[in-house]
Amino acid sequence: MKLQDCLGLSSREMICVVGAGGKTTLLFTLGKELFKCGKKVLLTTTTKIYVPDQQDIYTVVEPEDNIMKNPGILIGKEKTTVWGRDIYQMPGDKDKIVGVKKEVLDWLFIQNIIDYILIEADGAKKKPIKAPDEHEPCIPEKTTTVLGVIGIDAVGRTLNEDNFHRAGIFLKAKHYDLNYKIDVDMVASLIGWEKGLFKDVPSNARKLLILNKVDNSERRNIAQEIARKVLMNESAVAPEKIIFSSFKEGKIKLEVFE
Repeated sequence: MKLQDCLGLSSREMICVVGAGGKTTLLFTLGKELFKCGKKVLLTTTTKIYVPDQQDIYTVVEPEDNIMKNPGILIGKEKTTVWGRDIYQMPGDKDKIVGVKKEVLDWLFIQNIIDYILIEADGAKKKPIKAPDEHEPCIPEKTTTVLGVIGIDAVGRTLNEDNFHRAGIFLKAKHYDLNYKIDVDMVASLIGWEKGLFKDVPSNARKLLILNKVDNSERRNIAQEIARKVLMNESAVAPEKIIFSSFKEGKIKLEVFE
């Protein structure tokens, strides 16, 4: 099954990826897949992402004003295109692409020259799970689909900042104690919480839950338990669909929970 089919995408979309535990891998996998199908695809961010070093990626660094004057800069490439407005040099780390204002991405989507705009709209500092701060995530209003990602490998780890990005926000809101073990109830609570994984999703956008790093039968059992709890909770932010994914060692495995 192709990722685009698993997600049930329309012929033209603006898709945001939020959460933690494999957002960038998901974003780039989907972008490359769509590009190989002959679609006009743009990968970008409203936060920051590492400058890609893959040979099949073309990176465009242009100010937003330049793109708005000539959006054709972003299409017609022989590789999947990634766009950022600047490069941020990280002391002691790889450089990052500086993200684009969400209003500019709304404008670009309206121009109808790109089939799929894929946006990393949240940062997690490589943690498998996170709670959003007040200013997060940064999702354009014209977004059609939001993919909320959680790394299943978070379950069983200690609830602290080493494993849970912005753990303090979650602890304060949900009244857990620091250094509890992250369990399926915590994960389900984060997903169903209006200020949690699907915070600030536009009302017309589809919400899809991606439980990632389901690399073995044990993790699949954990993912199934979380999925059942999420579907039992009649939350206003409940996802339309739940997908188990694994991208381990470049091998893609997908399963739609039913």
